Amino acid sequence: MGRHSREERPAHRLSFGVVLMVIGVVLLLDKMELLEMRSLWHYWPILVVALGVGGLFERRERRRTGRDASFILNGFLMLMMNSHTLGLEWQAHWPLLIVGGGLGVVAGALLDRPRGSGTTEVTRD
Repeated sequence: MGRHSREERPAHRLSFGVVLMVIGVVLLLDKMELLEMRSLWHYWPILVVALGVGGLFERRERRRTGRDASFILNGFLMLMMNSHTLGLEWQAHWPLLIVGGGLGVVAGALLDRPRGSGTTEVTRD
C-alpha cells in the first residue's frame, strides 16, 4: 500500500489540478496582456497560506496541525515582508520564518496525534 489512503488521492489530485489551471490562466492572461504578472508576483505567499489552510481540511490518518499552522503563519509573514507591513523587510526579518517553522514543530509535537487517539471507546458486555 502507498503512503496515502485511497480517499485522499482524488482530493490531492483535484487540488493539484486546480492549482495548475489557475497558473495556466494567469500565464495566459499575462501573454494576452490582459494582466500584468509582475503585479501579481508580489502576492505569491498567498499560495503558502492556501497550502496550510487546505492542509487543515484534508482527511488523513494523522493530523498535521503544526505543519499547517506553520505554513499559514509563514505565508502571512512573507506577505507582510513583501508589502513592508509593520516595517518588516526580507533583509532584516527573514529569521522570523525560522521562528515560525519552529513554532510549527512545537505545535505539532503538542497537538498532532493519530486520528481517534484522544477518544476512549467504551464497550458493554
